[in-house]
Amino acid sequence: MKARNIIVAMLAAFGASSASAALVNLSGVGYVTYGDGNSYSLAVANYFACGSEYGPGCPYNVKGSPGAAETDPRIYIVQGAGGHMDNENASIDDAFRASNNEMSFTMTAANEPGSNGTTASFTGDLTNTWDATLGALDSTFDFAKNYMTFFFVNNEPNSQDGLTQNLAVWARVTLTNLTGTQIYKTFDVTNDPRTAEQRDGDGVGDLPAPGFGPPPLGGGVPYGDVALYTSEGNAPEVTDFVMSGGQVCVDKGGAGLVDCTTAPSGSFDAINHNLGENQAPYAITIPELDDYIAGLMGAGDDLNQYVMRIDLRYGCVEPAFSVTGNGGNANCVPYGTAASQDNNFEQVFISTRLANPQQVPEPASLALLGSSLLGLAMIRRRRLG
Repeated sequence: MKARNIIVAMLAAFGASSASAALVNLSGVGYVTYGDGNSYSLAVANYFACGSEYGPGCPYNVKGSPGAAETDPRIYIVQGAGGHMDNENASIDDAFRASNNEMSFTMTAANEPGSNGTTASFTGDLTNTWDATLGALDSTFDFAKNYMTFFFVNNEPNSQDGLTQNLAVWARVTLTNLTGTQIYKTFDVTNDPRTAEQRDGDGVGDLPAPGFGPPPLGGGVPYGDVALYTSEGNAPEVTDFVMSGGQVCVDKGGAGLVDCTTAPSGSFDAINHNLGENQAPYAITIPELDDYIAGLMGAGDDLNQYVMRIDLRYGCVEPAFSVTGNGGNANCVPYGTAASQDNNFEQVFISTRLANPQQVPEPASLALLGSSLLGLAMIRRRRLG
């Protein structure tokens, strides 16, 4: 995509290569809230900062794949098909491995490697979740100076007007004691903020489910308040999965994001979020997780006695979706290729952002950057049945 002379977003400086240096500064960048998570489009932020989704000179250019010349501190949660990432710390799980020719990914004993590249698990390591002690994470990221940030590398095919870029994604982060017998906090990245009572179908206090897709078709609240959502710890349902990926269309006249399906032909630029396995187009923050960790540190608690556990699922994942057909672009019932995993080379890792207070952008920036990691505004799409 050629550079355009449109509004330039706030620039971000990458820190030096050390455990105390933040990978990116997200202050002033637009986001959309999904339950406990705020999601950012680094591709859109780069577009407004330097006229391209990515590039060496762009301030939100984040390398995605292990070995992609990154020197910043990072820890991988999932590595794409055929890979294996040793996180080199006995108190941090190695990366889960995605499988070739699978329409979905979920964390199971079958794709969970041992910690530190061995078959042994550290005390407190449980099956079916990615686990790490807060103490081990602090030694990598320096929580006194930085906040943890989750980066998602979408590596789906770009076909059918971007439809095959999309994935159905859901994630849960839980903080427990070392053995996992006591849960302190649970944080969900979810498309559906309703309580179980509001979705039980008994007609008393029920609320309608959000749609599956980007805002305004689906869920998500631009610049929302994460304090309004509290996880009940229930298993995800269809409506909890968020649409990740796709194309965003930006008006060439600088008016902001536009609907690709209705905007006049030639009036917009399409921004892809399938940037390959070496580029991270999305970032998710969990502000209440940051606050909880800061509280533990302020109270002088031993972070080695706390474990962060992650349950991540994407693609046609049961019980949310059923799969029909085989191979790439197979359908997920009822949402078609807009939910399926077609390429199996996603990367998910943790790094850091500068620990600045969240700054809400000016109105112009809000209009321009109001897109997200897991549910991008004004996607190029066809209406799904």
